Amino acid sequence: MATTVFSLGIIYALATAFNRVEYIVLAKDELVTLGVSILIFMFFGAVMTVSCSLTTDTFNYAYAQIHATGATSELVDDPCYAPGGTAAVQKISSCYMGLMESDADNLIKTYTKMNIQYQLDASGIINYYGLLRGTYFGPEAYKRSWAQFTDSMTTMFILPAYVSIKSQDLFVRFFVGLDDGSGSLVFAFFLPGAFMLRFFPPLRQMGNMLIALTIGIYLVIPFFIALNGMTYVYVFGDNDREIYAFLLNDPVMGDDLLNVARLYPQAFLLPNLVIAIFITFMSSISKALKVFG
Repeated sequence: MATTVFSLGIIYALATAFNRVEYIVLAKDELVTLGVSILIFMFFGAVMTVSCSLTTDTFNYAYAQIHATGATSELVDDPCYAPGGTAAVQKISSCYMGLMESDADNLIKTYTKMNIQYQLDASGIINYYGLLRGTYFGPEAYKRSWAQFTDSMTTMFILPAYVSIKSQDLFVRFFVGLDDGSGSLVFAFFLPGAFMLRFFPPLRQMGNMLIALTIGIYLVIPFFIALNGMTYVYVFGDNDREIYAFLLNDPVMGDDLLNVARLYPQAFLLPNLVIAIFITFMSSISKALKVFG
């Protein structure tokens, strides 16, 4: 920034000395643009400062609505957010992603063990020898179909959901940073690069796009991931398990069908919604920044 100011000062001095009006206007315009960039940087810092309090108010309101709903009066303990807390949205989203990833991983391990056990049980044979001839039969041969069912559930449903949730978790940790937001790629490279690009007129629009991308990645995506995680924790709570008790009588899955069902929106449906909101937000911020130069 100091280099830019020094360069603009030299251009303005030379243009004044040689009476080149076009370069004088150019230096003044770039100086105004530089001032706008500084204001944008200050605004960005203010947004980062107040984002924690805004997130806290939003989550407290959401929890108040959940507690006020009669259908969800029996609630489970939320391991990632306590009502009235002041945790950063990055920490909340990372916690929820870790919780969903852990649940999916446990389901894969459970169903893999069940598949192996059912195959071993189905392979048992009893031989019987009578007076004239012998015969044999498998008393638990029906468990071979159970083994095929658990294998299908793992490969067709649980494993794809796990891969999607794992990818989202890696994205949050790689771009947003650690639980406290430290080590963020957007702050280490995107944000400095964005303001650097704004100093060059041909690349100014690209700098605006990077600023919008930074705000979206650091605030919008973790915020909606955290809201999605809240639905994951409260969907199929204790009271919901009573309502859907007819699904819990499955001899193979037990109540795991509900655990698999609540993974799927987090793995495929809700991420697409977050992407759509993120693209709209980034486009709007970029257009707004374009108005100021």
